[in-house]
Amino acid sequence: MKLSKRFLQSKDALIDVYYFTALCSWNEYKRNRHQLYMHALDNAGIKIILGKFKEVSKTCRAICKRTYKTFEEKRTDVNIAIHLLSLVKQYDIAYLITADSDLIPAIEEIKKGYPEKRIVVVIPFNKRAEELKSVCHSHMKIKEIHLLSSQFDPIITLKDGSNLSCPTEWT
Repeated sequence: MKLSKRFLQSKDALIDVYYFTALCSWNEYKRNRHQLYMHALDNAGIKIILGKFKEVSKTCRAICKRTYKTFEEKRTDVNIAIHLLSLVKQYDIAYLITADSDLIPAIEEIKKGYPEKRIVVVIPFNKRAEELKSVCHSHMKIKEIHLLSSQFDPIITLKDGSNLSCPTEWT
């Protein structure tokens, strides 16, 4: 929530924040940490939309040419596009924190059908998104200071009165 508010204009009101993600199935430790983070997000009023990971076979491009199994995140960009389009009558400006050019068709559709709506892309730290920036009305860049100043407190009191502690390896 803090990070989202950093990029609003002073006259803008923040209506909702959505977090689009997928949980890994192959690493319980990572999945549990991600679920802990999502619990903190949910407690802050952020709406979580889950995609999934799919196991895929890839071939090594190097000299070995071996086939190996890996995972690809699926549905996240489609979920963002669907929500961007289905909620279009509820916002004047949509701020997208992404560098994913797969969202360009949805943005172009909104610009065509709802020319009064504005789409602002906020590019994540250490990412480039030239093509995405070119279709949005404006763009901003997340800096390291934005991330550092937007972190949750080390201990969060949940709505039920219990506490959620930040894992020591995250501090």
